[in-house]
Amino acid sequence: MLTQLALRDDDESGSAAEAEYAASLTAALGALLPLISPPLLQYPKLCSSYFELLSTLLYSRPLAAIGMPSALYESVLASLGFGFAHHEIAICRSALETAYELARHAAANEAHAAPMASMLGALLSRVATDLLTSRLVPDVVEPAAGNALLALIVCQQSHWQALVASLLAAQPTADARERLAAAFGALLASNGVTVSLARPNRARFRANLDALLRAVGAGGFVLPA
Repeated sequence: MLTQLALRDDDESGSAAEAEYAASLTAALGALLPLISPPLLQYPKLCSSYFELLSTLLYSRPLAAIGMPSALYESVLASLGFGFAHHEIAICRSALETAYELARHAAANEAHAAPMASMLGALLSRVATDLLTSRLVPDVVEPAAGNALLALIVCQQSHWQALVASLLAAQPTADARERLAAAFGALLASNGVTVSLARPNRARFRANLDALLRAVGAGGFVLPA
């Protein structure tokens, strides 16, 4: 029912009636989302319907999706973490695509996205760690995980810098730190990559990401548990 309500085609910044409708939808989401726990998502039909709801909400009503009360994003974060680790490729890919859309809309609407800042930082750490430690199946790394990582970096640049700094600090030798710093530096500074979500830039970033992951896999670095 909420998926169908989210599909209603209205201008989110329009009339008072639309504002009231958006508030009612947010209230309904506030009643539902905290109930959708990882154990419930073990049920395949409910899991698919849940990610369809998030996708529809981000497509049809992005400002509502990124402007919910901050407490609701704790539930969204838990569900996305469940999705990233899901054994079905379609669910894992859907969770990564949802993370991409959340970050993309947050980057484009910073004034509305403050409630989700903590979740976005946690998602960035999770996606980066899953990529660096090869926890994601190869079928979702290209393009879903690469796109998600770039979008999260774009909207959480200071968090990304802190994450990289912590990884460098964890290396036991100066040589390892230098090699890892060079690998991370190339991710955003080679192949013409910019901090942008334009389609050609996403493709260039994913090529750089592949090079980073190969360097990390062969480098013997200390990585997050």
